Amino acid sequence: MMKNFFLSFCLSTFFVLTGCSASVRATEEAGFCGGGSQNSSVAGLSWLAGSPSQANVLCSIDAQGYARVAFSLDPESRDPLLFRDNKSTVQLLVERFSGRQARPSRITWFSANGEKSGQRGDWPRNVYGISLLGPSEAVVTGFDDAEIQLVNWQADGFAAPAAPVAALPQEALAHPVQTLAADGWFAVIDNGYDLVRYAAKESRVFVIDKNKQRQPPASEIVVSDPSTGGTCLNAYQSLSISPSEILLSCNPQYFGPASGNRVALFHVELNSEGQIRSRELAHFDGGEIQRIDLWGLDAAAEQVFVGYKKTTAEDYEGVVAKAGWMDLRFGSWKSESRFAGPLHNLANGNGSVVSCVSQSASCSKGQFIFVEGKTPFSGNSALTHLDLSPLLPFLSFAQELKSP
Repeated sequence: MMKNFFLSFCLSTFFVLTGCSASVRATEEAGFCGGGSQNSSVAGLSWLAGSPSQANVLCSIDAQGYARVAFSLDPESRDPLLFRDNKSTVQLLVERFSGRQARPSRITWFSANGEKSGQRGDWPRNVYGISLLGPSEAVVTGFDDAEIQLVNWQADGFAAPAAPVAALPQEALAHPVQTLAADGWFAVIDNGYDLVRYAAKESRVFVIDKNKQRQPPASEIVVSDPSTGGTCLNAYQSLSISPSEILLSCNPQYFGPASGNRVALFHVELNSEGQIRSRELAHFDGGEIQRIDLWGLDAAAEQVFVGYKKTTAEDYEGVVAKAGWMDLRFGSWKSESRFAGPLHNLANGNGSVVSCVSQSASCSKGQFIFVEGKTPFSGNSALTHLDLSPLLPFLSFAQELKSP
């Protein structure tokens, strides 16, 4: 316990250069992200590490395969998000501030090798999602005030808010988690949770004409599938397939068994005519499975890696009941026994990395594993353990931004 206390104390003071000695700081920092990976194939891999009770850090692996602290986050930031644009090689860190520290989101961007390139603090409060509209423009969503904001996505004035700025009408009581885009249309996805009564409600999609942003939404649609009778309640996780397509994990009870609830996985798409199509890919009774984790996609974005979990009121993360790959075109399922956990495709296209969350045939909880090739779902893919022993818990990999 004393070691953990000392580590937490050093971490909180290291980045303001007070408290611990220089030699101790250097030693401790070397272990925060795990040290050497012994694999140059994963150079450029970045992830967030830490916990809500500690100062979180951005970890990055350099050209020699060594993991280092690239950036220390503001101690007041909560639930940071990391994004990556493969085309521009930009990595974007979003720090969100809540409670008494509530203020606009702070954005820091980095080069492919993890070097800080710039920072600004004027994005909407509680940014949840980024959707690329092209090589020079993106749209971001602000959860707190239902904001939809266009931002620059080019070297001159990168990440600067650009007019116009749109917001959903207050009477909509919406809290967007992502914005889809297709040929002059936006589709803003409301999470579907009542923050007054703390109860799940229907997730909705507001379709907006980009050229008529100050007018009411062109339509409002509930995320549902008439063919199965399923409706998405509380879209608490999302995973972008393309700028116009997204997967939603719908969890009415958040955690703990609740028979009669429908825990579901939905695919939502916006077409070029401003129409929404939603279909239910899988569902479970809430007494059987309480949580569906969206861990990642293969390089072609045709297979989604998911984990079906059992949770309790005391254990939000829960245990993995089943892990596997779902074909997004045909709905077929392939079980995965080699590894389980968040998956990240490397920018060079030569493999993936998994942060393992449970004991599997080839990977233990807390380990990182390198999966060679572009088809991580293939049983023939070579697996290599990365010699990383991070002192800080893994939080998340970068979310990959899909280009139009």
